[in-house]
Amino acid sequence: LARVAQDAPGNWVLVMHGFSTPETIEKIKSANVRNRVFLSLETVPSDRIQEVIASADIGLAMYSPLTDNERLTAFSSEKMALYMQCGVPFIAFDYPGYQRLAADDRCGVAIRSVAELPEAVSTILGSYEEFRQQAYRTFHKHYDFAANFAGIAKTFAAVWNSAADN
Repeated sequence: LARVAQDAPGNWVLVMHGFSTPETIEKIKSANVRNRVFLSLETVPSDRIQEVIASADIGLAMYSPLTDNERLTAFSSEKMALYMQCGVPFIAFDYPGYQRLAADDRCGVAIRSVAELPEAVSTILGSYEEFRQQAYRTFHKHYDFAANFAGIAKTFAAVWNSAADN
């Protein structure tokens, strides 16, 4: 990511937020020859995480292909739920769930390799407001607990009432 960011258009930068090992931080700094990557390594209080996410134009969900747990994160990742809640379109590898979100919900772009990142960024920025609005809609469609689990609450209530009647 840090190497690809060096050739990015002049109007965007890559911000990497979170913890990393000193070795990885050094690799990123070494690759950052054009100062296109900013490292945000300070822990953010949980009540400010949405603020940090909302400050991004695009969120990256670059999970490893090595395990099913990593490949099947599109509908289970808190990161994705927060991106959508904050109206932040995503770029992710083209695993099935991300392909579905990109194709059906048009709230992000799925890529095959990191080399496709600049084109994906351009695609999103070219129709940014549409991607942003779709991200909000996708949150309500797939990630909003109240909207998606109301039916389960009704089912539990019906089972509870049935058990109580017996």
